Amino acid sequence: MSINHFHIVCSPEDGVTAADLGDSLTRISTVTSLRPNFQARSGTTNPKPKSARAELVSIRAPNGRKRSPGGRAVLAITNWLGNEESMFALRMVVVTIGLSVPAVFMSSAGFFYRNRGLWAVIMAQLTLVPYTAELLFGSLIRVFGTIVGGVIGMVVWYIGAGNGPGNLYSLAAIFAPAIVLMIWCHLFTSPAVMPAGIMMGATAFLLAGYSWSDTQIPQYGTPGVGYAVFWRRVVTVLVGIAGALIVIFIPKPPSANCHYRHLLSDILVNIGDRYALFASSWKDPAPDLRQVAEEEALAIGEILLTISGPIKLIVFEFSSSNFDTRTLALVCNQCMILNHNITLRLQYTSRFSQGE
Repeated sequence: MSINHFHIVCSPEDGVTAADLGDSLTRISTVTSLRPNFQARSGTTNPKPKSARAELVSIRAPNGRKRSPGGRAVLAITNWLGNEESMFALRMVVVTIGLSVPAVFMSSAGFFYRNRGLWAVIMAQLTLVPYTAELLFGSLIRVFGTIVGGVIGMVVWYIGAGNGPGNLYSLAAIFAPAIVLMIWCHLFTSPAVMPAGIMMGATAFLLAGYSWSDTQIPQYGTPGVGYAVFWRRVVTVLVGIAGALIVIFIPKPPSANCHYRHLLSDILVNIGDRYALFASSWKDPAPDLRQVAEEEALAIGEILLTISGPIKLIVFEFSSSNFDTRTLALVCNQCMILNHNITLRLQYTSRFSQGE
């Protein structure tokens, strides 16, 4: 992998262009190529070459007191049961069972089937996410998409069918522009608002499809025609979102702000470890220093690029932390710059040792 490629992928706009970087490397290569290798000149060789990966692992190795096997087992089980992934899975189980209970009792099974209670279960499962900020944002855009999709579905149905049972050709003709609109939203909207487009298309097709089924193939449990399908769909969506909101606040709402603070602090520790690796190996760098530097940089760069968008959703969270959305975004940007700079230091060190 070239330095220029790394700069494009993992660095923010910090004023260093790829052309300037390439010229700098060319000048460095010209100077270092005139310098003889120190080990060859001194006549000494290292029978056991250094490993940058092993040195980085030793830097990160904890130096605290070792726990007993029983203590480690108890701590591992506690962390497994109490971590964010386990709590998210538990919340998913609770909301699924809670909303599905009416379907298994004889007194409420008919009500659950006639009013499409399964829609509420599916909506709760789709809406529930690990952190509160993302859940609140997702709930808003899903409600918006459901209402817009319901309006589109009613317009399509009442224009194509009026007060009658409907006609396949008229429904197909009016559905064509609606399908184009929904496909455009699916293809060209940002990933953050894509759930709204999905809910819009699903609601429009469910409304038109159930309306056609009710008029052409009458059967038990059909939700009705036109507006009757629309209000049932909106109510079940709101019930599912309400279930997800209830379980996310029990026992306490998981904070995306806290998660991103811990993640950024871990990234800063990682950058500090790589700076320690640079300080300990700049005179005699290991052969795999460049490979280790690029692997670490790409891993950290991928994490930073992944969280740079969701950090903006913290505005939907009820947090009293001094680290607001703007502050965390600035910290994320500074981490990108530091990640880029320490990687260049390690790569330059490796190039000097190789006489490039």
